Amino acid sequence: MTRVVNFFIQKFSKINEGESIVDILQYWLPELISSMILITLPPIIESYLISNSQTLTTYGALIMSTPLVHSLTKIAESIPVASMAIVGRHNGAREYKECGAGLSTTFWLTVSIGLFQLIIICLFASHIYRWLGVPEAMVAIGAPFLRLKSLGIFLIFTVDGFIRLLFLFF
Repeated sequence: MTRVVNFFIQKFSKINEGESIVDILQYWLPELISSMILITLPPIIESYLISNSQTLTTYGALIMSTPLVHSLTKIAESIPVASMAIVGRHNGAREYKECGAGLSTTFWLTVSIGLFQLIIICLFASHIYRWLGVPEAMVAIGAPFLRLKSLGIFLIFTVDGFIRLLFLFF
């Protein structure tokens, strides 16, 4: 127990070293806002709109696709976040040519992966719902919804991810 207390005392005694809390919050706030907009807000709005239709089948189709859509969205966010570390390292070392190469590679990687998932989901949305074991009534409702969500995820891949990288420099 004493070791734990000593550890925290040592860490908090060095609180003025390194980045300030304000600097950390300035990096954190855009991430919080984008997370709220991309991850939290769409399911709330979708649930609200679909619950007004008062059909359980439609709401069930929405809920069945949520884990897949959430996973794809997190993949879309993870590529630019990982690239920020690499590009930031080059930027800190003043290796600006490598920064440009990293930005270019990240852009084309995100576009390629986003386009690949868009094509796969657009072609196989019905099969994905059948694989999940939902009734045919839900497949008919859910497949177009999943295709539309896939387009949104593609936009997250290309636009949001690249803007996050650019935010690193401006």
